Amino acid sequence: MMDVLTILYVAAGAVTILGGIVWLVNRLRGRPPSVAAEKMLSQIDTKLGRIIEYLDGLPTATNKKERDLFNKGMECVRVGDYAEAVKHLKQLLGIEASPTGKVALNILIGNTLVRKTEPEEAKKYYEEAVKLSERINDLHGLSAAYGNLGIIFQREGDLNKALKYLEKALDIDEKISNRVGKAATLNNLGIVYAILGETTKAMQFYEQAIKISDEIGDKVGKASSLGNAALLFRHIGEFDKALEFHMESLTISRLIGNRLGEAQQLGNLGLVYRHKGDLDKALEYHEQSLALEKELGNKLGEANTLHNISTVYLEKGDKTKAKEYYEQALALHREVGDKLGEGNDLGGLGSIYSEDGDIQRAIEFFQNALTIHKAIGYKEGVASSLGSLGNIYGTGGDIDKAKMYHRQARQIYKEVGNKVKESGQLINLAKDYAREGNNTEAMRLLQEAQRLSKS
Repeated sequence: MMDVLTILYVAAGAVTILGGIVWLVNRLRGRPPSVAAEKMLSQIDTKLGRIIEYLDGLPTATNKKERDLFNKGMECVRVGDYAEAVKHLKQLLGIEASPTGKVALNILIGNTLVRKTEPEEAKKYYEEAVKLSERINDLHGLSAAYGNLGIIFQREGDLNKALKYLEKALDIDEKISNRVGKAATLNNLGIVYAILGETTKAMQFYEQAIKISDEIGDKVGKASSLGNAALLFRHIGEFDKALEFHMESLTISRLIGNRLGEAQQLGNLGLVYRHKGDLDKALEYHEQSLALEKELGNKLGEANTLHNISTVYLEKGDKTKAKEYYEQALALHREVGDKLGEGNDLGGLGSIYSEDGDIQRAIEFFQNALTIHKAIGYKEGVASSLGSLGNIYGTGGDIDKAKMYHRQARQIYKEVGNKVKESGQLINLAKDYAREGNNTEAMRLLQEAQRLSKS
């Protein structure tokens, strides 16, 4: 049997073992070599969380003053003037006498504040809706409040709390046969499980949500769940299927005038084209998305799109522009309190400092990203940060630290069932062992990675 060096020389010509491993990395992954592919290039999927509406008779209020305030508030929501909408709805809350009306208004104000990217303020109104709903046994209101709190916690990165509230909402929806609410909650549960890396479970929730939305004629819900299912298809490498689902979601969003959904799907199409290697087309879709997000005043969407544009520029080799966009994204993600986005921005900046040879700065950014991802329970983000730290220490010659980080990253990917990324960490471990001269273990790990990638 040939030793590892001989095998690599035969396979790739007169190369060092490390060069041979890089060649094998790309053979195992089934794509041509790319410098950017070796970095922690996180991209932000624009997953469509569905805010749950609950109006309970407010549009048909008999009192003229109440009806006028409601109509003014809803018109402001329609045109995107959320600050003015909140003002009118708060006035209405002050004179609303009906307990269920107060529940509905607290939820409506919370939803408007979410659109205004003020999640902490929105949370207060949802929590008040929970208290009122429990007091008067308003199960429809309670389900909506729980579900929307789940969205807030998901956006803040507290995934355990998000699951807790979404599961409470789902239990109530099933109890009261609320199919619209159930479809929305299934979609939102899918988002949380997708972030956690549990892709099979996430797809099951999306499929259930699409089925119910189809049956009840809910086009907004169907577009949302189609877009989220498309993200999972991209995640597992089924790019054509991802394009098909994103385009269907985009078509529905445009048909019903859902401009926020349109912006999100344009961004997601950009992600698919980036993965297909068509960077110019990716940039075109992201820029369309960015323009629309800015027009709508959606700061979270704008931050996500800025991050994704950064990634495209980094793959194009324009590190200056990439860094500029990452920094803009980081500032906006911090402004709106989106921890998941903040962690991904830090990781992207860490990649740039790593490429520039600023090792200490890169380690600092990756460590900060790791801290955030651990705090919010984002397992794939933790694994990605660990892998990046392992790569830096390996390149710098601290092989023991490199192996430690790569082993931890591999274990997390194994736990969440991401075989592609687990095989990538096995390859990183192979590099570590090759660097210290243990070619036998390096080849064993490469063979294990190859078997895993085929399973």
